[in-house]
Amino acid sequence: FGTIHVGKKAFYPLPEQVETAFDNSARLVVEADVSDQAATGDVSELVGYKSPDTLDKHIPLPLFERLKTQLVRLRIPTTAVQPMKPFVVGGFLSVVEFSRLGYDMNLGVDSYLTQRARQAMKPIEELESARAQLELLSNMSAELQEAFLDNSITTLETGRAADQVTGMVNAWQAGDAKLMAEVTLEVNKGQRYGAQLDDILLYSRHDAMVRKI
Repeated sequence: FGTIHVGKKAFYPLPEQVETAFDNSARLVVEADVSDQAATGDVSELVGYKSPDTLDKHIPLPLFERLKTQLVRLRIPTTAVQPMKPFVVGGFLSVVEFSRLGYDMNLGVDSYLTQRARQAMKPIEELESARAQLELLSNMSAELQEAFLDNSITTLETGRAADQVTGMVNAWQAGDAKLMAEVTLEVNKGQRYGAQLDDILLYSRHDAMVRKI
């Protein structure tokens, strides 16, 4: 069952056939159990810099200035992101924007199903892990991390973040894979290193997931 990582209270309960499939399942297998913080361990070196190192020393000044403009719009102090690596800031900006549009990471479908599994005492297994996902992002080259952040800022500047989340949620609720692909293609149009980032963030993960399945 394809899930989406942000949600609203109105998503739940899920359609009857989904809830029934969950009730009839012996276990829940997720992409990553993000609720199991202990298993993730210390990720500080993966996601951030050691003081006195800061983000502005790792990205070009024009990109940093564009970032500051978005931070002002979102009412986030620059000091809050200075310890973060570029890929973390890029993801953080998306989460904040989605929250501004009324979506909540804590109400994502994965979180909902994981919580239900714990309540029902169903075993939970992972195809990946939260730590493995962070390692994948952290191991990207400096150039690709910069592009990831640049693309996130561009999406906010052009107003495409709203189109992205609204379009993807609509496609997901309709079960329309073709529309999902079209929305993603439109939002990602013209992004820096788009093909390379897709290879790393999406397609490179398939083989290990299939083997685990």
